[in-house]
Amino acid sequence: MSALVSHPTGNANLRAVLRALEGVGALSEFWTTVALPPGLSRSNALPHHLRRRLGQRTFAEVPWARTRLQPWREVMRLATRGAGVKFPTRHETGWASVDGVYHALDRAVAQRLRSAKCP
Repeated sequence: MSALVSHPTGNANLRAVLRALEGVGALSEFWTTVALPPGLSRSNALPHHLRRRLGQRTFAEVPWARTRLQPWREVMRLATRGAGVKFPTRHETGWASVDGVYHALDRAVAQRLRSAKCP
């Protein structure tokens, strides 16, 4: 038996679940919005502030080959928030709102489960 885990941003609880599942060989895939390969988040190729911020989106608990991304809405949400553009991130209705980001990830995971014919 294996598990597919999804979380839009990641937190300490998620990381514990990922470590536990990976530790017993039960993690099939991890789906999230934005993640960086562990090596890239430590690279000096990125400015320090960006490295620090994106380092929070590094999931060393999971092999990169089993990490699946749905980045576009989350990238747009973060970019427009920083630029002060409000309509794409309008609460509950904006294409790049938190709700829009989370729902898009949920739809992608649901499609993946359907295509894998998971019960």
